[in-house]
Amino acid sequence: MWTGVSPWIEATVSATGSQTFFGKTADLVQGVDELGHFEKVLNEIMILLVAAGVTICGIVFVYLLTIGVDFWEVRPVTNFEISSTRPSTHRK
Repeated sequence: MWTGVSPWIEATVSATGSQTFFGKTADLVQGVDELGHFEKVLNEIMILLVAAGVTICGIVFVYLLTIGVDFWEVRPVTNFEISSTRPSTHRK
């Protein structure tokens, strides 16, 4: 135990580092290597949404191929529609 004296305050240090309440808590938290339940649920939801998005894109792509859509004709129209929806940067 150390007793410190300064012109403003007197203090007694009884424990430091991992011997304190916060130090013991930090040691316990650092010892855990696995994901918590909430993180596992979020990962499962993320994987499900990504898989659903890829599946839907694949289904739409195959459907468009079966009805005979020429992607090289559609692509410039799509780019024009996207660029025409952006706000104009010039001022009048």
